[in-house]
Amino acid sequence: MKLLLDLLCLCLLCLTGKTLCDKIEPKVITMKEDSDVMLPCSLSTEENIESKFFDWKKVAQKDDGLKEVFLYDSGIHYNNGLDGQSEEFKGRVSHFQDELKHGNASIIIRNTKISDIGEYTCAFPRLQPPQTFYIELVVGSAPKPSITSLKETKDWRLLQCEVHGDPKPEVEWQDSDGNILNAEKPQVTIKRGLFSITLNTTVTKSDRYRCVATQEKISHQVSAETDVYIHGSGLSTGWNIALVLLLLLLLVAGVLAVLVYKGCITLNCNKGPKVIKVEEGRDVILPCSLWTKKDIRSTQFIWQKTYDDQKVFLYDKGVLYSDGCPGQSEQFKGRVSHFPDELKQGNASITIRNMTRADSGDYRCSFPLIQKHQMFYIKLVVGEYFDERVKDVLSFKDWSLVSTLLSSCCI
Repeated sequence: MKLLLDLLCLCLLCLTGKTLCDKIEPKVITMKEDSDVMLPCSLSTEENIESKFFDWKKVAQKDDGLKEVFLYDSGIHYNNGLDGQSEEFKGRVSHFQDELKHGNASIIIRNTKISDIGEYTCAFPRLQPPQTFYIELVVGSAPKPSITSLKETKDWRLLQCEVHGDPKPEVEWQDSDGNILNAEKPQVTIKRGLFSITLNTTVTKSDRYRCVATQEKISHQVSAETDVYIHGSGLSTGWNIALVLLLLLLLVAGVLAVLVYKGCITLNCNKGPKVIKVEEGRDVILPCSLWTKKDIRSTQFIWQKTYDDQKVFLYDKGVLYSDGCPGQSEQFKGRVSHFPDELKQGNASITIRNMTRADSGDYRCSFPLIQKHQMFYIKLVVGEYFDERVKDVLSFKDWSLVSTLLSSCCI
């Protein structure tokens, strides 16, 4: 009777995989090279293993011996002083300390390499009965495809795509619409443990072509592109029309720019003068700047209040109202200044200090000596209070603010 019971127990153990009668099939995990991977290992009982012993090893390969990956013994492990870890895993493996109380002995291997490929075991040799878990790690490598133009004529071009990787990549050529191109039979070799695939195709049309490498086993796809122009193929009618229109547009824009720069024509806008609001007692900047950024130190510009033709500020080749030049309206004497350092950039903006309600009105900045007399208009409103956004405009921080104000001024 005892013999029968022993045989029954032995059969049950074999069926559950807890002995060496039948090794459990390993769980396969695939991962791209240089990424981090988690190798799972958890007790179904979820018992606390903080005071237990578990050992991760990499099974010996035909060209390599057994590797010590990670060992935990009642709180002591390879990362806090325990010796014995294989050199290739040092500094790359960690466990989940907070998960130990739930029976979780999983680990993370960082920056996976092709050399990490293989079978791993997670063993609890001191449990009753002992338990071992098996993991097979597959690390895939697929550097970006390399495209080379091997030969070309005016009617066609021979393109070559070369890809190295493992698992074996599937390689194909596509055009810009994603259509798969006819290609020669791929050449496959193995170099340094990696598959090397070379795929050639001949194209006869100008287009952007793409070489795509796919590794379904690790859910990875990568591609490289190249632009090809075939002299004899020409472009489609639509592309020809678009190209001609673009060239005409660029030509017209260039001519207009030259004419405006030389003062032969003047640009006008219909938005009206730029409105600037300011509180009483504060200072304000009235912007005026040539978009050409032409040096105006040796020319003349005049600021006037247009309603009653008051003279606000005059600059005449370095001479100002403040230098004794007569004509400035009494209301603005001692209150207006310009920016001397900005004149060389075409900036004729002025600052009026200590604003009063009497300063409200329309202002004009003009350059009478410049060919095709140019004028800028500002409408100034002086009041008791304006919101914070308006207050920001009143404080001159940098010249980007002036450029913003000028964007809607009439020239």
